[in-house]
Amino acid sequence: MNLRLITTSAALLLAATTFAASPPPGTHHHRATTTPAHTSPNGCGETDNGHLCIGGPSPRTGTYKISYNRWNADGEIKVKLGYEIKMIRDGRIYESKWVGSKKTRNGFAAFEKHITMGEKDCVRGKMEYGGRKFVSKWLPC
Repeated sequence: MNLRLITTSAALLLAATTFAASPPPGTHHHRATTTPAHTSPNGCGETDNGHLCIGGPSPRTGTYKISYNRWNADGEIKVKLGYEIKMIRDGRIYESKWVGSKKTRNGFAAFEKHITMGEKDCVRGKMEYGGRKFVSKWLPC
């Protein structure tokens, strides 16, 4: 009888330890090294060779930062950075402006700009390089 009690106790302990070490149902346990090398955070979009981002107090008036960060920067390039604002109600872009052009330094270029926005507006970054235009994701409105 004591042997049966010990065996049952050991099985319960093993089950409890395994359950505690397991991730919650519906989730996967990954090591940090399996994370994708390039992910796009809010307000960012991937270009051919980097991230184009905009950050600020969206959807309010304030100072926004438009930036480009190159991956595998092989030499420096000159990029033109700006922003676009659209109305949520009809999706129409009513303001599209260039802030300036800048040569990357260590693969990075950025501008800050005070942008006036309404509460029902969204903003995203834009970039021009090599005759091609790129846009970031819209910041949450």
